[in-house]
Amino acid sequence: MNMYRKVKFEYFQVTVRKIGETKEELFDLTRWMDVVNKISLEKRAREYLGERARLEEAYFDEDLDYYFLHFVRLRATNIPSKAKIDTNVEPFELEDDEYLGEEVSALYDDNKSILMLQRNKFSLGPSGIADYLNIIWANDNETICIRSIPIPDAFQLARKPKIYRKVNLRLANINSAVDQGFVDKLKSPLGPIIKSYGEYGGVNAQITITVGMKKDGELNEDISFSHFNHLFKIIRKGHEPNMLMPPRGNIMTKLAFRLI
Repeated sequence: MNMYRKVKFEYFQVTVRKIGETKEELFDLTRWMDVVNKISLEKRAREYLGERARLEEAYFDEDLDYYFLHFVRLRATNIPSKAKIDTNVEPFELEDDEYLGEEVSALYDDNKSILMLQRNKFSLGPSGIADYLNIIWANDNETICIRSIPIPDAFQLARKPKIYRKVNLRLANINSAVDQGFVDKLKSPLGPIIKSYGEYGGVNAQITITVGMKKDGELNEDISFSHFNHLFKIIRKGHEPNMLMPPRGNIMTKLAFRLI
């Protein structure tokens, strides 16, 4: 039987922020690799959220002309069970010094300070990797950051569907967006909804609008297109020219459309 698996690649720009400053500059991750490669494999494992994180290896691939990094989360919780087709399920037991290794593979372009990640459900996320980078870097005067790079032409792609069945908005930094007047510019029923999150004191939120299980159902095309087209224009204006990363005050991090 053929098995198919969706693989997601995420792109980030590696930056550094000096203590006491708000502006970030590009960071050369090869400097960090020089430090960590001098540390033994055992000592690379550092405590992270009650577990351990570690860099397995980091090297330059001459064929690809990129750096390769292999991170792992050493997990000893939520251990799965094992079974045979003709036997009952039994716990999967680990020795005291054994862990489940949840892996993250990464490619790094040192010319543009761009990091590409491919990870699984239980592995380190972008924030976890950033925390690990700083634990190893151990520099009290600066903080290494990895900032998400938006998909090129994501707004144009979101405009293409002829039928909208599901819209999913993930919002971040809501209070900041309200203070900056971003929400007040929304000519959409979403405006009051988003603003109400700020009144609750919420920082992040998610809004999902869907037709449910109706196979022939669809959202109002005129409302969906016009309102989200207006939303796109506002977000576009909030981007700095030639900036790869979205501004921190941007409340929209994702628009997901189910196409027919």
